[in-house]
Amino acid sequence: MLIGIDDTGTVALGQTFMVSVVFIRSTSMPIVTFAFERWKKLCRRKIPGNLKEIKSTDLTDGMYKNFVNDVVFAPGVSIWYNTFGVMVDNHTLEWGKLQRDRFVEQYRAEIPVAFSEGRFKLAKQTENLAGWIKSTPPGMQIKMAVLDIAFLASINQAIVESVLGKFDEELSELQWYIDLGFLKDKSTMYWKELLRSGLIQSSQREPIIQITEWPDDHPFLTTFIEQSKGPYSKFNREFAKRINFYDSSTSIPVQLADIFAGIMRKKYLDGTYKHHFKRLEEKILKKERNDLHLLQFSELEKFNQPSPSDLNIYEEFERADSV
Repeated sequence: MLIGIDDTGTVALGQTFMVSVVFIRSTSMPIVTFAFERWKKLCRRKIPGNLKEIKSTDLTDGMYKNFVNDVVFAPGVSIWYNTFGVMVDNHTLEWGKLQRDRFVEQYRAEIPVAFSEGRFKLAKQTENLAGWIKSTPPGMQIKMAVLDIAFLASINQAIVESVLGKFDEELSELQWYIDLGFLKDKSTMYWKELLRSGLIQSSQREPIIQITEWPDDHPFLTTFIEQSKGPYSKFNREFAKRINFYDSSTSIPVQLADIFAGIMRKKYLDGTYKHHFKRLEEKILKKERNDLHLLQFSELEKFNQPSPSDLNIYEEFERADSV
């Protein structure tokens, strides 16, 4: 499963911010690519200028309709989608500020520990990270929270969809393509660290699905899981390598996520609803009721608790070993 992620909307008072997630069965990617490139070629004939990349904001209603009919529903294409969003109010903005300050506090607390252990390079890196976080606007923390929640959900959703579709042997090919434009300052190293930290916190509240019928040599387990104890799964280094930020012009999964984000924007922000949008809803993930999960502020608050210092998943492994 290849997973593309892009965002739409604005993190501003009274606005709605959304993260679009597209799931592509890896075996159908060649067919998806062919259908998508053909659709883009036809679109370019109708769009003025020589665009390097076609964005959802360039599309007419007819182009969206053709995208749904000729790409998403092309024979042999296997695509599903889901969207997470948040309505931004004063509480949300205040939470963003508190979350930023909390991250700064957490990372600064690790600096003297690293120094005391003689890990001077790590101490310096942590100091730089804490300084960078301090300079980010609260809105970026809100964006990262929605991304974290969507990202964690995508792991479980990919597992469920592939199991129900009886192609879970392909889960070893899981890979995430996140739009680089999501990060305004392009500090991917820092954002990947916050995403990693957020994944640890989020997975403590909602552990990764474990299929009891899977044998120990199942491709997902042998590719990504280093260790499992009770409800917890500890991912290995390979898992982190599969999560990357891409320039949308070079990544078809990100481009697809952008088109889906545009459709969600039209449906839920612009109030435009077309017949082909209704057809697209056939591609909602099987276990989801709607194509938009609008997060409540309480869900963002949970993202802030517990912190790694309060409950560290790796400490849980050690604790389980000693029982």
